[in-house]
Amino acid sequence: MGIRASNFTQSFKEGDKAEEKFRILMEERGWTCISATFSENCHKHIDFHLQKEDIKITVDVKGLKRKHRHGDYDYENILLEFSNVQGRRGWLRGDANLIAFECKGYFLLVDRKQLLAWSEPLIKDLDNPIVNQKGIVPYQARQRRGRKDVWARVPLKDIENNLSVKYLRPNADAE
Repeated sequence: MGIRASNFTQSFKEGDKAEEKFRILMEERGWTCISATFSENCHKHIDFHLQKEDIKITVDVKGLKRKHRHGDYDYENILLEFSNVQGRRGWLRGDANLIAFECKGYFLLVDRKQLLAWSEPLIKDLDNPIVNQKGIVPYQARQRRGRKDVWARVPLKDIENNLSVKYLRPNADAE
């Protein structure tokens, strides 16, 4: 049984919408936003190159995730991808400087390296993820049957409380 691209159309559209929202917010704040190349997006996990005066930053934008396919949005947890479906490095091990997580009404900006260093030791069974377990279990490495991806959900509040983060809200400066 193959996986059809049409199964992911909604997810791709939602991701594109999050990227466009992020771009608009950053341009409103005077940043130049240049979209990454297809290769940078796929292999380096970079969506945008940002520049403002002498500051240059690369960003990977993550749209809101659902609790399960076609389910409600998960506003309480952030999904961290350690390995992608081919078993290659996931976006958390990519090359972006910042990860911009779409949250309910704002984006949470987190240094990717700081997030990786903080989260990796906390994830249970990272080298032997649980396959196709139902429900949300924070800090538990997961994998989908027949795939090589490795990911875990981490409570949003734990990221906010343990890492240096910035908030990007509509009609407000980044905090």
